[in-house]
Amino acid sequence: MTTMQKQGQEFGDSLKLLFVSSLRKYFEVNHRLPQKIIMYRDGVSDGQMEVVSKYEAEQLVSCFKHFSVDYSPSLSVVVVQKRINTRMYDVEYQNNRKMFKNPPPGTIFRPFCNS
Repeated sequence: MTTMQKQGQEFGDSLKLLFVSSLRKYFEVNHRLPQKIIMYRDGVSDGQMEVVSKYEAEQLVSCFKHFSVDYSPSLSVVVVQKRINTRMYDVEYQNNRKMFKNPPPGTIFRPFCNS
């Protein structure tokens, strides 16, 4: 299911409709509802974070009662922002010199623990 947004409209006013439709489809395919839900949200400025947490997240949570009063999966909303300062590099040695370059696509970073 898809919906149209007006030009300049940032927040998903149709979010509830789309989310309930997605949960119904999940149930149709898997014969059960999900217990953990992760939603990735893009296009959110720092000033809009509170609106996302109060307006959009509450819309999502209110959808659960459409299926059962007992249905309450864990819900995580991950806001993805493009304007970040974190840079990660691959280290390569050439002629005893340390060279930093962009990591190849698909690289997975894991925390380094010195224990």
